[in-house]
Amino acid sequence: ITPVCHWENKTGSETREALDALRRAGDVTILRYIHTSKMHNPAGCCRPADTVANITARVAEELKASSDDGIFFDDVMATPEYMPVYRASWNASQSGETKRVVAWNPDCLKPHIPEHNPWCKDTPEEFMQMGDYHVLYEGLAAAFKPDTSHLQWDVSKYQDKMTAYIYNASVAEWRSLIDRGRAAGFTKFCVTGTKAEGPPGPNPGWPSFLDEMADYLAALNAEARHVFA
Repeated sequence: ITPVCHWENKTGSETREALDALRRAGDVTILRYIHTSKMHNPAGCCRPADTVANITARVAEELKASSDDGIFFDDVMATPEYMPVYRASWNASQSGETKRVVAWNPDCLKPHIPEHNPWCKDTPEEFMQMGDYHVLYEGLAAAFKPDTSHLQWDVSKYQDKMTAYIYNASVAEWRSLIDRGRAAGFTKFCVTGTKAEGPPGPNPGWPSFLDEMADYLAALNAEARHVFA
């Protein structure tokens, strides 16, 4: 997922060089980051959604950089009232010759954050039909409670899209987090280690159990009808 930056300054130039290196490495899907809430939002994330014109303009700007890159839509309010905005965003991302990979981050399996459409209870099935990956949970390992029984649509139809970003997982718990997610229908996982394992700074880094986790997911693929990653 690309960082938010001005592509024409020094940082943007360095970022473009890094992305080009990833493309040359092969077998890498780059997603262009696009936020869908207003730039200066006094209400905080994620209300209100920005206008269709502003979001589609961002999509067009990002897609000029590459004909192959996908799109990562962040700050998504997956409710019926905002569907016209997301429908237009989806159409813009698919308007070229290449049908791009699209990921959405509604991050709505959090009942304690009211602005995030608690538990996706109002998310229409149309939203799940748009895109390739849906990050239904993003947060700390300690808060990961992947209950999907209340959703309005049949989870089994969208398991290959259901994604969880889980942060600060310990060596002792990463496997149980994935297993709990699997039981609720999740098949895509981004699990990071604790801050103690990561680089200096506020964000956790790649976990020490990364290789073991990759092997575990590969073994799941050998015996399941869904693609785990």
